[in-house]
Amino acid sequence: MKNLIRFAILIVFLALTSCGGDAKSMLCKKWLLDGQALKSAVEAEIARLEKEKPEEAGMAKMALSLMGSMFKDGGMIMEFKKDGTCETTMLSKKNEGKWELSADKKTIIITTSKDKQNMIIKEITANRLVLVPETLQKNQLAIKGMESLIFKAEK
Repeated sequence: MKNLIRFAILIVFLALTSCGGDAKSMLCKKWLLDGQALKSAVEAEIARLEKEKPEEAGMAKMALSLMGSMFKDGGMIMEFKKDGTCETTMLSKKNEGKWELSADKKTIIITTSKDKQNMIIKEITANRLVLVPETLQKNQLAIKGMESLIFKAEK
């Protein structure tokens, strides 16, 4: 009977710790900005604005054209490594830092020599990662569709 209880405790412990590691293990890879998905989200928002708030559609179109090079697949690359380091490459500029998950596993905290940024995990699967930089989530001027960064796993 004692062995059965120990076995049950071990199973519960393994289940809890493996669940806790899921988000981290899914994150530990190279993520490429999914330019097409991001562009589609912004274009859908522009179409909505043209119908509902035409005066705001112009600003969204301007932002879309300014960010044209970002919409290429891989225009931004984020790599989260198992040792807690990370690399971000955007428009050929590489930044290195450290990363960790928040206690609730809903936010990635990225620290570089220059700053600290919280990235809210909106969605994560083995092949897709959607992040919302906390600064954009708080910014009321953010254009819907551009507040999220949509990534796909490198193949």
